[in-house]
Amino acid sequence: MKLIIKEYLSLLKESNELDALIPELLLSMKHKVISKAQIGVRQYGVDIASIGIDKDVIEKVFLFTVKEGDIDRKDWDGGSEQAVRPSLEDIRETYISSHLEEQYQKYPKKIILATGGDLKQTIQLTWSQYTDKYTIKNQLEYAFWGGDELAILIEEHLFNEHMIPQKIRSKFRKTLALLNDTDYDLRDYYDFLKYILEDEKLATLSPKKQLKALRLIYLALNIIYTWSKEENNLKPALLASERTVLNVWDYLYKNNLTNKKNLTDVVGKIYFKHINIVSEYCEKLAPAMRIKDGLSMYGHHFIQESKILFEQVGILAELGHLCYFTGFQNENKEYLNYSQHIASLLKTYIQNHKAMYNPVYDEHIIDISLAILLLNLWNEIDFIDEWISNLISHIQFAYNAQGKYFPIDSDNFDELVELNLKDGANKEE
Repeated sequence: MKLIIKEYLSLLKESNELDALIPELLLSMKHKVISKAQIGVRQYGVDIASIGIDKDVIEKVFLFTVKEGDIDRKDWDGGSEQAVRPSLEDIRETYISSHLEEQYQKYPKKIILATGGDLKQTIQLTWSQYTDKYTIKNQLEYAFWGGDELAILIEEHLFNEHMIPQKIRSKFRKTLALLNDTDYDLRDYYDFLKYILEDEKLATLSPKKQLKALRLIYLALNIIYTWSKEENNLKPALLASERTVLNVWDYLYKNNLTNKKNLTDVVGKIYFKHINIVSEYCEKLAPAMRIKDGLSMYGHHFIQESKILFEQVGILAELGHLCYFTGFQNENKEYLNYSQHIASLLKTYIQNHKAMYNPVYDEHIIDISLAILLLNLWNEIDFIDEWISNLISHIQFAYNAQGKYFPIDSDNFDELVELNLKDGANKEE
């Protein structure tokens, strides 16, 4: 598991990824986080600040400067944001004296260079000489938390034996191993979720363990997302995040846990992670959606094409609804504008793909309904009328004239194949 976690960490960006994970880790280590990374605010080298008990059982102020990937000689000094030495200088010369609150000045300080990668051999001597020079006994010290150290801490505090027994660890490993298999249905990840939420009886655990369990789920989802992205296939991450949002919220609701803010805060993070994943997935497909029959080539037969195309309709519509709801609830114009952008993309996509007039499954009414509801929110009434009219016309023609390529009354693939590909199928049945 340490190797899995380290691999995950090595892929994280500094901004909004690694600097978002470390505070979660510190909280699990019983630290009090006193400052987090902020975009657009000069922080004089400190991305995260906390106070907690160190390995020597002394309470200290921990000051983290977070960098991305491996630290090499080129990253030590220079004008880039990745440069390490200027950040360390800012912390030592400016932050501690003028930005650290007075109540924390009495504690020993520990400046930590944190990264998901390694401290390369070419820079280790420079790092050692610098830290030795500026270390002040009982007042100021330095440490490097790379991928190895972070993986150990995460496994100890977020992936401990009590929360994930061996059988669930193997489920999670299997999920990652099979992510790029297009036929894999993520059943092992769903078992992982079920175990943490139900088999471990989350509702009966202490508040601390409940929070730890949800943070574990959030971290596991992020690992799946990162690995999916690395495999250039976001579909598993989309399905995993969708199921995670639904299962976690459903469990909290059924067990009267939705009034616990610390738990719903984690659910909120899972929810917004899902929106980000679906958005990234849709934007990746958007160029093909804007081209005439741009996605049609991915189906080798009409029924396969129809299945693929209508699935994307549902995913687009879901994203549009999530952004509309989020924007409306929070009075956030950015989300509302993005919802309108997705509705416009959905309209273009339907116009560019004539297969959108030929659903083949009963369940395609779900995708169609979601799309109509979203388009209606943005007053695309004329387009909705035209689409419904074309749907009815094409379904009627397919049934009467061709006797195939119309929606069957189930979601059974074998029945669909029998009607469309075998001779002598009875359409009335």
